[in-house]
Amino acid sequence: MTERELTSILGWPGYKVYRHEIDEEKRALRLWVRRKRDNKILICGNCGGRAGRVEEVRERELRHLPCMKYQTWLMVEYYRVNCTKCGLRTERVDQMPGKAPFTKDFEDEVGLACESAAVRQVARCFGLAASTVRAIDLRYPVHALRNACRERSDGRRLPLHRQKQRNARAHQLAQPRLLW
Repeated sequence: MTERELTSILGWPGYKVYRHEIDEEKRALRLWVRRKRDNKILICGNCGGRAGRVEEVRERELRHLPCMKYQTWLMVEYYRVNCTKCGLRTERVDQMPGKAPFTKDFEDEVGLACESAAVRQVARCFGLAASTVRAIDLRYPVHALRNACRERSDGRRLPLHRQKQRNARAHQLAQPRLLW
């Protein structure tokens, strides 16, 4: 497969695969991913505002959804940017949730599997520790509600201040409540 085909299979807007490696013995597929040249908008991971310039380039290894019989690992280049409000921060990449070693798609798949199976079964299926699956499962409803709240019923995106209001409401709905 070519890098162009792998980029389209990965489906990350604004990013491309520039190198790949297949390990037959370990059944692992490694993809090196970086921003496309035309993807120039830098967003601060802390405040969500536009960042000024790139200060540093780093690489992070993330586990992604399996592809055929191979476990997929992504080596993602991301930037440390100089935000005008916050100073030196990591850029926001929607597919990399926080500091977790998994992609958002992988976490969503694990969360979806937890809805229909026990945590231990899901952990065995994905090759993870049960405690890791529980942590992902606790975060999963918040992701699902936030993603559902970002668009209007007609398919257009909401203004940023409305998204924040809906995200706050979704976070409140996802929090467990005491009944006594």
